[in-house]
Amino acid sequence: MTISKDADEWCQSLARFHGKRWGNGNIPPNADDLKNATTIYKGYPYHTCLHFHNTPENEPYHKDVLTASYETHKKNVADFFRHHPDDLLIINLKNSGDYGRFCRFIGSKQERDRFPWENQSR
Repeated sequence: MTISKDADEWCQSLARFHGKRWGNGNIPPNADDLKNATTIYKGYPYHTCLHFHNTPENEPYHKDVLTASYETHKKNVADFFRHHPDDLLIINLKNSGDYGRFCRFIGSKQERDRFPWENQSR
């Protein structure tokens, strides 16, 4: 599972990424931007915010709701693996040491110091 430094960082990252993809200059994108976004199907990003994160219809980037969704997801994943903690790797892609931990976890040779970063939004 990948995590951010905290829920606030994750919320900001999500808003920037979605803004770049579907925001028409809006960061975060508004509900209409997401309703018109085409990815898997038209409006998929909007439906994802509403149904996966339980955000209000006209405020898909409601900070408190997204923060609760992020924290609940982390808890649910940890609970799922509670009897097999060695089967779960929790990493932050920004932490340089986590790339090595990831390589060891999957049994792969470490070929660099950190994860490649192709879509930096800052």
